[in-house]
Amino acid sequence: MKFSKTELAWQGGIVDGEGTITIQKQIRKNRPSPAFRACVEVTNTDLRIILPFKYVWGGEYYQRPDKRKEKDWKDSYTWHCLESKMAIFLKKMLPYLKAKQDQAKLILEFIKYKKSFKRKSLGRGYGSAPLGQEEINFRQNLYDKIRILNSKGRFSRKQKGGGAI
Repeated sequence: MKFSKTELAWQGGIVDGEGTITIQKQIRKNRPSPAFRACVEVTNTDLRIILPFKYVWGGEYYQRPDKRKEKDWKDSYTWHCLESKMAIFLKKMLPYLKAKQDQAKLILEFIKYKKSFKRKSLGRGYGSAPLGQEEINFRQNLYDKIRILNSKGRFSRKQKGGGAI
């Protein structure tokens, strides 16, 4: 696919301001190891902001009704990047991201090494084998780093440049 720099810059700005680039962790009682998944999404109350992501990159979007109708708040729309397109998407966005460039680099590292660990197959229909401790440690480390980068609040993280926020 060929993209104009203008479109990529616009989408990068939207991802910086309205997007989420993270790793999700899921722990289930009946599974011997946690599941870690990369997640890239954009949320906005204007569907015209969301649709270009779906048209260019695929994936799906869903509408989330806002329950605060007494305040006359709008419903929101969230686009989810497909896992199969995530690396391509983030590599194209990387030069245009300012606030979320570090998160994008961590997700690219996560994707690159996710399948490099050796795991035994449980056989067709039996799900995936548990993660080994080395792989859990690797994924947990990236998960922890991205959580720090995504934390909110005035004093939640050191800003680049070291100045006051």
